[in-house]
Amino acid sequence: MLYKKFEALFPTELSAIQYFIKIRYPDGIICPHCGAETKVYHSSGYPRFFNCKKCFNSFSVFSGTIMERTHSDIRNWFFDMNQMVSDKKGISAMQQQRHIG
Repeated sequence: MLYKKFEALFPTELSAIQYFIKIRYPDGIICPHCGAETKVYHSSGYPRFFNCKKCFNSFSVFSGTIMERTHSDIRNWFFDMNQMVSDKKGISAMQQQRHIG
């Protein structure tokens, strides 16, 4: 995917997070601690985090993934993954680091 097409698909980090939520939780967000899905709500001001009213657990939608504790823009992760899988011979982590800076 070309960068311009990628930018059109994910213009903001919030759009990338919403896309990830739609893919990972197609039937709605479920608390990983207690399994409640109706009592889960967004943590105010933090689009990556949710709270559970049932068990009072706070969790990230990226829990259990390689992006779990990242402070990087999720769009960078998506673009890097896209580059790794779409290149004919793949791309090394060092090459990716040079591209990103």
